[in-house]
Amino acid sequence: MGWHITPPKLTFGALLVAMKYIIIPFLGGLALLDVALYFFFRHALDSCYGVLCLL
Repeated sequence: MGWHITPPKLTFGALLVAMKYIIIPFLGGLALLDVALYFFFRHALDSCYGVLCLL
């Protein structure tokens, strides 16, 4: 019949779900890893870590 249906689009709700279940936990895990490495380098190896070496 010649009808063209528009393809599905991402909505604001899909963005919120992606942030809730993918982006925020990933960034939180990276932040925890960074803090753990900071304390490991600071106390176990007695050296600086990352950008703090430049300060």
